[in-house]
Amino acid sequence: MRKTTMFMVVCLVLCGASVFAADEPRRIFGLTNDKRIRSFSLLQNDSVITLRYRDRLWGYNSATGEKKWEIKVDDWAGGDIYLTWNDKLYLMPLKKGLAAYDVNTGKQVWKSDFEVKLKEFVNSYSYKDNFLLEFNEVLVSLNPDTGAVAWQTEVPAVSKDTGKLGVQRLHYISQDWGSRILLAGEKGPVLLDAKTGEVMWQSDRRFSGEIKKPVLFASDTQDSTILLYDKGASGLNLKTGEEAWYINDDAEDVEGLVQFENNGGRYCMFAFVNQTVTLDAATGKIMWTADKDSAFKGRPYTITSDSGDLLAVTARNAGPQSSFLTLYRLAADTGAVKWKRDLSNSKMTNWTYKNLAGSKQRQLSMWYKQAVTPQGLLFQVWGADTHKLTNKDEIGEKKGEGLIMVDPASGAVVWRSYLTLMDAVKKDVDKMWGPLYGSGIIKTTRNVFSPDDPLYQEMIPAPIITEDAAYAPGNDSLLKIDLNTGTTIWTSLPYGYLSKIVPSGNELYGVQGTAQWEYYTDLNFMNNFKAHELIVKSRTQGFFCLDAATGKQLWLIDSSKKPYFIFPPIVDKDNAAFYVTDGKYLRRLELKPDTGGFAWELDLEKAKIGEIGIEKGVAFQKIGGSFWVAADLILHGGMYAVSYDHRMVHGVRQLADGDLLAIAGKGAARIWSDGKMKWRLQWEWKTNKTNFYPTLVQSDKYLLYQSNKKLYCVDIETGAIKWATKEAKDAEFKIDKEEKRIFVVDNDEVTAYEI
Repeated sequence: MRKTTMFMVVCLVLCGASVFAADEPRRIFGLTNDKRIRSFSLLQNDSVITLRYRDRLWGYNSATGEKKWEIKVDDWAGGDIYLTWNDKLYLMPLKKGLAAYDVNTGKQVWKSDFEVKLKEFVNSYSYKDNFLLEFNEVLVSLNPDTGAVAWQTEVPAVSKDTGKLGVQRLHYISQDWGSRILLAGEKGPVLLDAKTGEVMWQSDRRFSGEIKKPVLFASDTQDSTILLYDKGASGLNLKTGEEAWYINDDAEDVEGLVQFENNGGRYCMFAFVNQTVTLDAATGKIMWTADKDSAFKGRPYTITSDSGDLLAVTARNAGPQSSFLTLYRLAADTGAVKWKRDLSNSKMTNWTYKNLAGSKQRQLSMWYKQAVTPQGLLFQVWGADTHKLTNKDEIGEKKGEGLIMVDPASGAVVWRSYLTLMDAVKKDVDKMWGPLYGSGIIKTTRNVFSPDDPLYQEMIPAPIITEDAAYAPGNDSLLKIDLNTGTTIWTSLPYGYLSKIVPSGNELYGVQGTAQWEYYTDLNFMNNFKAHELIVKSRTQGFFCLDAATGKQLWLIDSSKKPYFIFPPIVDKDNAAFYVTDGKYLRRLELKPDTGGFAWELDLEKAKIGEIGIEKGVAFQKIGGSFWVAADLILHGGMYAVSYDHRMVHGVRQLADGDLLAIAGKGAARIWSDGKMKWRLQWEWKTNKTNFYPTLVQSDKYLLYQSNKKLYCVDIETGAIKWATKEAKDAEFKIDKEEKRIFVVDNDEVTAYEI
């Protein structure tokens, strides 16, 4: 039996308060099962615990731990497969059939002669009135009330091409008009009536091994879908099973679908290489098509409804060395162009390439952000090798980035203000990543931060809009632009790449440069799970303050060397400060016009919180996530793999009241805005000795963590250890949906604690 011990909080340090001791742990119950527990499930809205060991099943009340029932499954087929249906039935495979048990009573609800061939079993799917069992070659629907086979049908083999991309195999659509099953198979798609198993439609068109999302729904209601094949695409009405259309044309790219609403209806627009189609999302039927001879051209970015018309922004190529970002006003019912306005031109084209996983990905030459102002539609545009445009859309000299104000009614350009944006970013990125090329850490098959990489979409901060002015980055500086005329009211000193602009009071505060902390894993990480940190940061980092009225610099803090930051600065909830960390120190920079430097700095190591972003501060997810991502990259020839999936909730975050919560390799702390610690706790945390990772629950009210074979629950507000209990090293943990209870499973025991 497990012993629960009350611990004095010897590792908890409180500043300006007395030391707390842990309360008696609130143990809801502890139960000892007759046999070792092989599987633990919470069912019936977490009200019932079901346990299994080989052919034995038990049901317990999850509130009290009281045993509800116990059964032995006769003629059990063996293996570790067990199935559940909608939290109501627990199903066990038999040597000659399948048995279902009510999870509330343990009584056998039905026994079916249908045999589950374990070696051929693929997956199960639970739906409201349907229980599907998928095997290698057969899909079976069981009546969950009787266990009778409602229908079974041969299914196409899993497509090897789509399988390697992780494409979703089965889509289940449930609507008021009925339920459908859409299967992606080796020889093409199949649409089934989920109630009868009837094949409503199928095609021998094969899916592509280069498209990660070959099934696109025209709207959230899932009434119709677009299917992308190796050659061409088709539209399918899921209600009737009718193929609305087929177009033998390559997709412009896999994300070429834009959904929108107009006059109460739902629609979508989809781009091919040679044409763009607009569909009624309810039926999948084409409303209108724009081909190469049409006045409307390009791949749609965004579509908005305006007085019954459509405002569409597209990216279109105009020859082998030119592309445009264009705004159109369209008649919604016909697609007729009422006017068009080219926003920007680039001498680079938009094109599609294969990424390391082998799927298609879109590279763009230009990006934009859009804002609605009293003066009209304001576009911020930037890109690679851009050129200026006249009001007649004639291409002019280079450097065509900047701000453009457009009258949405007429399409007339109210004004243009040309600013260079990409130069500052590109210089900064080249400095960041240049030393890593060829090192084995970053594959050189593609420039990770090439000028036409989609990441640039998020690297340029949007303008700050006021009633009559916009504050925008440009020309290596920050500028104030008159929204009525487009004239530059003032230009700041040069700062290079600006990653953040924050208005506060009568001042503007900016962040120079950027940073990114990641980790990479050794080639033999499958055995060792060893991580190394990889810090990528701008060579120039800093913070500055400007007078919003004049653009005068009030102060500048260079943060290029020390103290630099490896995570993006946190903006205080009241725009009163930046919180900056380089992994070793946490600092607060007051957003005040008379700031002389950092208000305070906290040495995380000396404070016994530990560094953030070090090898011991990363937890590996041993199945899925980082394991497979890294493995996939390694298979493509990299000696190392960069991963973006780590399980430990480490780093610094701002809580709702403005305090900071720091979680690091040695412990955690709550820090007041003045830099003093409200509380601090320490833990001994190791990846290979921990199977429960630090977890925040109940909207950041409590922190649960495991250390030295003990499970702790900490009150985030006070830092008091609410309870602590000793647990076995290999114990398993399960938190209920409401995050009010945690269940600890250890050999033949289950203990429930109130969180």
